[in-house]
Amino acid sequence: MASYSAGAVKYPFWFYEFKQAMEWLDEGETWDQIQSRIITHNWFKLTSKGRRQNLYSQLTKRVMSLTDPIYSVFFNTDTDNQRLIDLIGLMNTNLLFKTFILRTYRDELMMGDQKLEDFEIQAFFRRLQAEDEKVAKWQDETIDRLAGTFRNYLRQAGLAKLNGSTLLVTRPLLDPALEDALVEVNHQDYVAALTGR
Repeated sequence: MASYSAGAVKYPFWFYEFKQAMEWLDEGETWDQIQSRIITHNWFKLTSKGRRQNLYSQLTKRVMSLTDPIYSVFFNTDTDNQRLIDLIGLMNTNLLFKTFILRTYRDELMMGDQKLEDFEIQAFFRRLQAEDEKVAKWQDETIDRLAGTFRNYLRQAGLAKLNGSTLLVTRPLLDPALEDALVEVNHQDYVAALTGR
């Protein structure tokens, strides 16, 4: 059974890198070739080998978590929906962020609340701490870093934008083909979260 992890603080959204990996795969490259590009040849110009290994590991997990119907939509949709597909890969591989989207982000859309306040993000973590022994042991600094990471994910996925220091929630325009692909693989929960239904 998957458990909550604070590991997200180490991983950016990596949309450009995700898109490049998807394109390489579509061009027929293997994961071994992609690994060589990222780790050995440092295609993305990362400063350390450890960072390159983390990137490769996360890209592999995200892309491999996508079902064929979702994978197919990627090449036939706009950049905004490609970002959502990266987000879906992130949700598939990060239980903590998935839970945040399904609980907190969806609630914001359903209530029509345009602002996602810091206290609402903190409340998500406090509720989780009450439910999960592992999360209960996390320090405030860890929670603050995760909150910052989640705010960045939302902005980079197009689910929110900054207005000064205020995070404004935006409802994405979900491509009907992506919505159908999610429903086909029983991810009505993702559709509900991204549309506020």
